[in-house]
Amino acid sequence: MLEIIEQYIKNEKEIEKLQNDLRNEEERKNNKIYELRYSIYSDKINALEKERDEKIININQHFEEMHEKPTNQKIEKLSDVVNQVNKILALIEIARDCDKSIKFEVYCYIDGRKVSVKPIDTLYKDEFADIGVFIERNRKPKNCFSLFIAGNTIFNETILDLSKNYLGFINDNYVTYSYILKDNHIKEELLNYYEKNKEKLRTAFLEKYDPVKKEYLAAVKLNENKEWIKLFLEKKKEYYENHCSRGEELEEYKEIIKELKHIEK
Repeated sequence: MLEIIEQYIKNEKEIEKLQNDLRNEEERKNNKIYELRYSIYSDKINALEKERDEKIININQHFEEMHEKPTNQKIEKLSDVVNQVNKILALIEIARDCDKSIKFEVYCYIDGRKVSVKPIDTLYKDEFADIGVFIERNRKPKNCFSLFIAGNTIFNETILDLSKNYLGFINDNYVTYSYILKDNHIKEELLNYYEKNKEKLRTAFLEKYDPVKKEYLAAVKLNENKEWIKLFLEKKKEYYENHCSRGEELEEYKEIIKELKHIEK
């Protein structure tokens, strides 16, 4: 029995020594790794990283100068005609659309009742646009009335670049153009402001509207041109085939195919 006790004490001491030796070796190992990582190879790694980064910069610069810039310049030059034709095709689509309504509605709710807001004047109106001028109470505590323009045209915002302010104090249907001109606490002040600036406001609108209207009237004539209609239909066909989920199953797609076959006879 004494022998096992002696062996126990001996083994314990041996285990402690082995564990201490292992900890010491592990510390030496960690010191060597630290030295390799942060001392011996640190400068070499930094030099290699610097060399790598410089090469990456040179590759990017070469790509930008030799490929990206000249390619984008070519694309920009080619896009002039592409954008011009795309706009004509968009105008042809409007010309082919049966519904060219320019009706719009401005209204608010008073005691739960829908009340139409009538314009104080018409800034401009023809068969393609109806733009009204309004004065209505807003939600501001001081300048509690707003003078604003609101209306509708057959042209969407990609064709006719008109701003649309958010008019949180009224509701609207089919308004494609809205712009707050001025706020004041006295209605008469807003009326006077409008009378003084009416022609300037109308001119500013027509500067944007007239060129688009002219382009549209030209596109109406192109709607009778076989080659333009063929191109229009082919682009619509491509859209339904490549950008519309199950587009080839839609009635619109089948009508396009039918019209294309008729044109190509």
